[in-house]
Amino acid sequence: MNGLRAFEIAARQGSFTRAAIELRVTQAAISQQIQRLEEILGHQLFKRAWTGLILTDVGAALHPVLTRSLDQMAEALARFQSGRYREVLHLGVVTTFATGWLIPRLTDFEAAHPDVSLASSPTTTASRSPRRDCTWPCALATARPGPGSRLIR
Repeated sequence: MNGLRAFEIAARQGSFTRAAIELRVTQAAISQQIQRLEEILGHQLFKRAWTGLILTDVGAALHPVLTRSLDQMAEALARFQSGRYREVLHLGVVTTFATGWLIPRLTDFEAAHPDVSLASSPTTTASRSPRRDCTWPCALATARPGPGSRLIR
């Protein structure tokens, strides 16, 4: 796992040194973790250039997948951080609906449902086909039920 984190940060930062600073380790530790990961995968992930790091084709393919995966893990862990589970409800919201109806009601919703976090993705048009990143497109009841799901009225 350390090698994956080191790779993701080094790829994002474009530098082993900056990755080391972010992770509060030495540049040599980052280099060793990347080298081990490259040995496990059997592929070089970076080309080292005097201008910085350049992702190889394999590195470029791995980086966005790994970034999404680490972000999803961080989001899942954050749900438990306060000592109790928080559900995240992703809303696809038409901007005019959000400003005219939704936003004025958020305080009441948050008070009534402290275990639910809202995340919204604004859009300019209503759609009958749900976006992949939304649990609940505005006006369509297409929530993904999970353990402990309940209807919110």
